[in-house]
Amino acid sequence: MAPLIAAMLPMLSNTAGLFCIATTGFILLYAVDQLLLAPRKPSPAVFACEPEGKKSVSIRTRLAFYLNCVGLYHEAWERYIKKATNKVIVLPGLGFHNDVILPHSSMKWVLSQPDGMFSAYDAIIELNQVMYSLGHSRFIGDPWQGHLVRTKLYNALEGMTADLSDELSYALDEYFGTDSDNWTEIDLVETLNHVTAQLAGRFTVGLPLCRSKDYIDTCCEISDDFMLVGGVRGLPHILRPLVGSVMGIWFKTKIKKMKKLFEPLYHKRIAMLQHSADDPEHEEPNDYLQIMFRYAADRRQEDLGSIDVMTRRLIIANFGSIHQPSLLIANTLLNIIDSDTEFNTITTLRDELINVFGIAPDGTTPDIADHSIWTKVNINRMNKADSLMRETTRLHTFGSRAMLRKVMPKDGVTTDTGVHLPQGTLISFMAHPVQMDEETFDNPNKFDPFRFSRMREMMEAKKAEAKEPAGDASAETDEVAGVGPLKFVTTGPNHLTFGHGRHACPGRFVVDFQLKMIIAHVITRYELEFPKEYNGRRPENTWIADVKLPRHAKIRVRRKKLVC
Repeated sequence: MAPLIAAMLPMLSNTAGLFCIATTGFILLYAVDQLLLAPRKPSPAVFACEPEGKKSVSIRTRLAFYLNCVGLYHEAWERYIKKATNKVIVLPGLGFHNDVILPHSSMKWVLSQPDGMFSAYDAIIELNQVMYSLGHSRFIGDPWQGHLVRTKLYNALEGMTADLSDELSYALDEYFGTDSDNWTEIDLVETLNHVTAQLAGRFTVGLPLCRSKDYIDTCCEISDDFMLVGGVRGLPHILRPLVGSVMGIWFKTKIKKMKKLFEPLYHKRIAMLQHSADDPEHEEPNDYLQIMFRYAADRRQEDLGSIDVMTRRLIIANFGSIHQPSLLIANTLLNIIDSDTEFNTITTLRDELINVFGIAPDGTTPDIADHSIWTKVNINRMNKADSLMRETTRLHTFGSRAMLRKVMPKDGVTTDTGVHLPQGTLISFMAHPVQMDEETFDNPNKFDPFRFSRMREMMEAKKAEAKEPAGDASAETDEVAGVGPLKFVTTGPNHLTFGHGRHACPGRFVVDFQLKMIIAHVITRYELEFPKEYNGRRPENTWIADVKLPRHAKIRVRRKKLVC
């Protein structure tokens, strides 16, 4: 060993030698990872964008994942998925990882399989590496707080609308400002992270914690850092425990900070459980946290008895309410400003608000300040805003893939097309390329805010001509052949922003309510424009590997003057 080390010493003293050692180490790690530790490859499968018959991902294709992921995915969609409907393909993923993409023709079959065959929760655990960030996979493996969004929170949301409208007004005053004489330039994503966190805090933990700057800042930090820990997945399997554990120690400092902020409220809510929810002598908080505490007192007493566990449950709840919703809101506001010249977007949305909510006492603006008007019925009548949001998710969806599932059986699974998927394989379906397909959407690269509302109007007109019953404004079943569902919250093979099937994102109905309220408040209370250097056009989103983000986007805002 000593002679070997002595022979290597000269190499360590120059750049070329260090590069050779690093390259050799990388090749060895990659070989060990792929041959011994990574899940076995599907069989048969096509390695997309590689010469026919090749059984591995080339360096060229792996570089394309980082340098031109959108082009790589669209080429794969056109060449392998769209044309040959039974092909399972392999594409490079983050770091050492490869992604397995199933054809859309297999989607219905996958959705019909039990969770013991394809697990959505185990896929999320793998994707986000929560065993390192949160210390255990149970917070995703048993996501009871998420189920409550579907079964309890949405039904209670209408009773929270006065609080939400009040909180949104407060947050916009704080982060957008109240200056009606001068324009203020804001970093859109960072600002909306805080606005969304504060709004989510109002329906999650209530006053006064939702207005604590420390609490809001900590929620935003944890939301971003949670994604960073997930990046451990791109490392070789042999390095994940080491790097993941180190990052886990760092992340625990964030959890400790959240626990300290949450602790007084935790003990207060525990004491409240001595009263029944319908006790006339007791004022029951009307928020998501109280829903969680009541459920846990009945069915998850062990979780409820640990502030460490409940802090982590709160972190997961906050992440779902802040991370992607804030990016969606940012993209929506950018698109409103960008499309206004051509589509008269702001006036059209404002007219819809007047039609839905009526005129405010000043006689000129929609009456959004009347908290009683924020009902589910009125939210569902906002078809123009709904179309704008649906078009935003079509063109500016967060990721290129959706519907992740992990293969669970020890012997693997054979798909409906005869491809064997080994245990541990993560599968998914194309999302962004499907939503940009020119055979499905006219001029798919163009943002058209009212694309889907026009389709709904045409469909209603045809029904009227045929003397069929008009569609329910709140229905999720309105579809156009080829395009699929038209509403923002409705999932389908051509609209996978929220997934599809029984594991589709339960929070999408809350996001729908939240985003429409933000649109209404912003366009009625503020003037909006781009900075001069943008020349009137929105900045392009940035692709970071297979994720599309509106990074560093800025807008200028000015409070509208009150009409006397």
